[in-house]
Amino acid sequence: MAGDIQAAHFALPVYTTYNHAAIPFAYPPLGLYLAALGGLALPLTQVIRWLPPMVSILTIPAFFALARAVLSSELRAGIATAAYALLPAAYELVIMGGGLTRAFGLLFSILTLLNAWRLFQRPGPRRVLLTTLTAALLVLSHPMIAVHTALGALLFWLFSERRRQTLPAALAVAGLTLLFTVPWWGTVLARHGAAPFLDAMHTGGSWTTIFVPLLFLDFGHELFLELILLLAALGVLWLIARRRYLIPLWMLSLFLVGRNAFLDAAIPAGLAASFGVADVLWAGFRQRERQPAPNSSPSTLESPRGFAFSRGQKILALFLLLYATISALAYSLTLTSLHVTPAEQAALTWIAENTPPEARFLLLTRGSAVNTPVQEWFPALTGRVNVGVVQGYEWLPGGQFTRRIADYDALQPCLTQDLDCVERWAAARGYVYDYLYVFRGEVGQETLSEGQTLWAGWILDDLAASPDYRRVYASPLIEI
Repeated sequence: MAGDIQAAHFALPVYTTYNHAAIPFAYPPLGLYLAALGGLALPLTQVIRWLPPMVSILTIPAFFALARAVLSSELRAGIATAAYALLPAAYELVIMGGGLTRAFGLLFSILTLLNAWRLFQRPGPRRVLLTTLTAALLVLSHPMIAVHTALGALLFWLFSERRRQTLPAALAVAGLTLLFTVPWWGTVLARHGAAPFLDAMHTGGSWTTIFVPLLFLDFGHELFLELILLLAALGVLWLIARRRYLIPLWMLSLFLVGRNAFLDAAIPAGLAASFGVADVLWAGFRQRERQPAPNSSPSTLESPRGFAFSRGQKILALFLLLYATISALAYSLTLTSLHVTPAEQAALTWIAENTPPEARFLLLTRGSAVNTPVQEWFPALTGRVNVGVVQGYEWLPGGQFTRRIADYDALQPCLTQDLDCVERWAAARGYVYDYLYVFRGEVGQETLSEGQTLWAGWILDDLAASPDYRRVYASPLIEI
């Protein structure tokens, strides 16, 4: 899509060329335009590789500023920021390819929430303009994060003591944000109507899949014990016991909306975790150490704000920090498999250079429909059609996104069966292809292990014996 912007001389394209599918160019374009600008000096793939994690890092000081404002405590804000920074849900979706838009969305979400909080505490024209600016940049960055941020800002207003006085300011921000972003959404509505937005809204999943991670405290994506979420749960219970409902309701409301709620829920989860540490665990140590043994004096460390850390509190803090850091590093290592390997890149380069531009490919790979990198990078890096790709189709009518996920899942068993399985699958769904791309390993696998059993053995035997197919490319893990 960034390449489409460059090809259109930075005008907003009508459609994206992705997978030759005539997908409306309806996605909020700010991150795409910034990548297109960066692509004038560097290869686009490198811009998309490095820009999201750089922006993700910027969300950490932005979060600290928000936490300090909401919590009115630098100590709690520091705890909350450590929890947020080490929670995989806060960066997992932000540092991958799709993070090009999510990273800017998350950054402007946090800044919008910060400005909204300040606005509802002390309204003024300058704060109206600042909130409008960050809100407009958010709307131009990511659709679902914008919705989640609006929910958070609404709760900020509802829990404000100056609701009546700040209502005109809140309405002014909403109106000005719509006005500032009308060049984008007005153009999309004029070209395509509201259908692409409505279609995309219906791809969030069922209520069961939405609420199960919340009920089981499984949305932080920590690899071992969900320690940070457990601390957040302690904080939520402590807040509810004291009838302070803002943060608990904020976290719950995000899951009511649905899709990718865990990314935005990392914000209130980090805030709640600060109460779990400072007001539950540390308070327990303080209560115990108020009556020291005779002739004993607990070791303390005075913070700049006068808070006295006991020895037990320091040991607990060190343990929590080390555990969360190790967990985050371990989870990050699992993400390293989610990339287009050098062998896959070589195959895609060969395809781009040696097949007709109108060629249609069916990719047989292991892995999730929405998290197998070569599947979704294939159209971008080759310019050819991947008949089974899922990403992008949420913007098309007729429930194509959901149907294509089901089609992809139905194809997976064919990897352990024969060619007839593949051809019956394609015929039943009306898919036509010119080439079969067969990847025999696991997602992200780069080398062939000794004695390893590979996928698609029977399929390749059938292909070798069939007069309808001819092998045109082969490597240890890939055949075309």
